[in-house]
Amino acid sequence: MRTKTLIGYRIEARTSHTSPIKLFEDLTLDSNWREVPFDFSSVPDLSSGEHELAVYNLFNYSMAESVRWGIFSSAKRHNIEGYFLIETRLVKHIYSVSYELTSVEVIKSTDYRGNPV
Repeated sequence: MRTKTLIGYRIEARTSHTSPIKLFEDLTLDSNWREVPFDFSSVPDLSSGEHELAVYNLFNYSMAESVRWGIFSSAKRHNIEGYFLIETRLVKHIYSVSYELTSVEVIKSTDYRGNPV
């Protein structure tokens, strides 16, 4: 039995503003921490590990930091009222998969000419 373990980070955000802030179409912030959704289809060339994490809306650390700071930048650029009261945090997760590889049969043995061996 083999186990593969990856560490991923989820981005959460909230605001200390007195009224909710609509940050994105699918995310309105209030005083409660909320997971920040992300469309991973917009990210080219994810590694296999990054792809596995993306299934669970998790990032590697550098991507998480990049997206986190992008939230602040986007809010300021779009002149969202109260953007300076947005708070973010990263939540660390451990993703583990156990698997076993078993040979079940040999299908066909050949030499370099394709002759049966």
